[in-house]
This record gives sequence, C-alpha cells and structure tokens, in this order.
Amino acid sequence: MLNLFKKNDEKKLNVIMITLDALRPDFADKLPNLKKLIPNSTYFNNLTTYAPHSTGAFYAIFSGIYGSENGVNSYFGIEDFKEDKCKLLTQYFKERNYTTIGDSMNAIILPQQGFDKYLEQEEKTDVEKVHSEIIDELNNLNKENKNFFVHLHISSIHYKLIHNVVKKYKFDNPEYYNQVEKNKQSYLNYALEADAQFGKILEKLEKYNLLDNSILVVYSDHGSSCGEKFGERYYSAFCYDITLRTFILFYNKNIFPAFRSDKLARTIDIMPTILEALNIKEDNRFMKLTGKSLFLIIRNEEKGQRIAFSETAPLEGTAPYSSPKDPIIHSIRTQDWKLMFIKPIKKFELYNIKNDYNEENNLFGKGYKEEQDLIDLLKNYVKID
Repeated sequence: MLNLFKKNDEKKLNVIMITLDALRPDFADKLPNLKKLIPNSTYFNNLTTYAPHSTGAFYAIFSGIYGSENGVNSYFGIEDFKEDKCKLLTQYFKERNYTTIGDSMNAIILPQQGFDKYLEQEEKTDVEKVHSEIIDELNNLNKENKNFFVHLHISSIHYKLIHNVVKKYKFDNPEYYNQVEKNKQSYLNYALEADAQFGKILEKLEKYNLLDNSILVVYSDHGSSCGEKFGERYYSAFCYDITLRTFILFYNKNIFPAFRSDKLARTIDIMPTILEALNIKEDNRFMKLTGKSLFLIIRNEEKGQRIAFSETAPLEGTAPYSSPKDPIIHSIRTQDWKLMFIKPIKKFELYNIKNDYNEENNLFGKGYKEEQDLIDLLKNYVKID
C-alpha cells in the first residue's frame, strides 16, 4: 500500500460515498458495474450492520458508534441522538473546510449535521438527474481546488420492495414466503436497476477525473429478505444475516490495495477507516468510536476477531414481535457463530454460520460451548434476566 504523505499529515483528498440501499452482498457479484470495480478495490463482503433498517444503520455508520450508545436505536430514535456527545463523519470534514453535500432518500435516515447542502429525495424525484447535477457541482469545486465530501443515495431497491412486496403482501401472507426463488429473481432485477444507476455515476466521475484525487466508498446500509424467513418480507423484522450482512468497497489506488476479505467486520468500522486513510485523528472531546479501522485487517495486523452487535425495533408483526420505538430483537456475531435473542419471550437462537450460512439449524440448548460465551458477550449490550 502506497503512502504519499508523512505519518501525521492529514491527506487532502475528496471523499465520495455511495449507498446502494438494501443491496445484499450475495448479489453484488452479479452486478456488472459493481463487479467491474471490485478487483481493483479493497472489498469486504462480510460486514454486519448495527440495524437492519436505514435510520439506525446510517447513524451508526456516520458516528462510528452503535445506536445503543448514540441514541438512535430505532426508526424513531433520531430525537434521542446524542448530538452533543457524538462527532459525525461529516463534521470532521466540515471543520477542515470541505464542502459537504448530502443526498438522502429522506431527511429522517441520514444525519443532517455537518452538511452544507442536504438534498432530500422524494419517490418521484429524478434521482439520476439529481446525481448528475451534484457531480457537475463537484467538478466545479475540483476546478477551484476545493475539497469535498459527498454522499449519494441510490434508493431504487428500497422503493421497488415497498411497491412490489410491502404494498402487495401482508407480513404474514404465506404466498410470499412460498416463492423464494421468484422473489430472488425480482430482487436481482431491482439490484440490476440500482447497479445501472451506479454505473452512470461512475461514468460521470471518471469523465471528470474526479476519482484521481478522491476516495470512493461504495456500500450498503443493510441487506434484505426475499422471504427466506417467515415474517421478514424485506427488512427490520429480525436479526438474521440476510438483512444484517452487507459490504463495503474502498477505491483509491494510492491508499487502498486490491484486497478482498470475508473476515467479519462492522459498518461502525467504516468511519474510523476513512479517518485513518486521511490521517485524521479521532477527536477525544467526544464519545469514543465503537468501530475500529479496517486497515488492521488490510495490513494483517488484526489480533483476535471482531464482535458484531445488532438489534432491531420491528415496525410490524403480531405481539410480541412489534415494537417500533424500542429494540426487542438483538444479536451478537463472531466470525463463525451467531446468537439471536428475542427479548419479550426470552427466546434464544444459536447458529454456526460457518456450516449453516442460511441460519436454518437452531443449536441453542444442545450443549455447544459457544452458547454461554455468546450470552456473556451479549450481556455487554443487552440486559438479560
């Protein structure tokens, strides 16, 4: 990995973040534009999100801190965000005189603090036109030798799921769960549409040579169900890997090597990785970051394994599975094992992810030593009576 800067110097590179909302990593290799970029990038395909929904996920990503600590632990948690204690990624760049531009599916999910310009999409917004105009603006800033931080949101998978799944099937309609392969084909079509939008963004960035002096960060905030788990039509209902597992891609040939990893990492690790890439020190006046830089894995300096905590406050379901404001389903994940805890009924599920990728064989209560180890880990985040 090349390093053109002194160890303690901050690097004045632009940052371009692109969210492919609700894209599962097991579909990423099927998308031509994303697939073309992966071999020349640093790519992690086993990222666990804090929350299987955008609000909790984005606040955790942009703060580098779990929602159980930053206050945003549900769709409605933004009112409880500890703004005075958490320093957001955007704020690091804003105070360094970067022009900060945010494009979001709606104003609830992406933190607005630190953005000079914040664009809220509506469902009928011509998103491709908006993104094209933003890139024109970035080109003008680049010509003026002004640095920028930008977030672009590709939300087409989300909207397709809302129209073709949520509005068509109730959460307990067996018809949807009995046609998983058909659902997967539809989901792939939605993902290909999102990838086509990504391709147009990439083409215009390359046209203006904006990738030459920028770090490109491409990721998904969470995954999505295709009906594999009854009660989970799309996401946010449970803490299975189909909705928790996501990916991250970093592209800058001078900083990020061609590197692919399936080691467990967390979306809270994105922020500290970007800060380290630019040699920006963590501001110790604020709450300490929960995440750790992924450069430890890239440089093969990681000691031990990472632990991923997730939780959700389901919007729908029959009692006791619906709790829009308070998380009631929690999970703790290691590289090979996963424990899920459904708090209202005090039910545990234990999975050996290494041998049971789809989490079909619940091993809880069958004498595995990992069971108590994971319960003890989960107690660091959740009160278990």
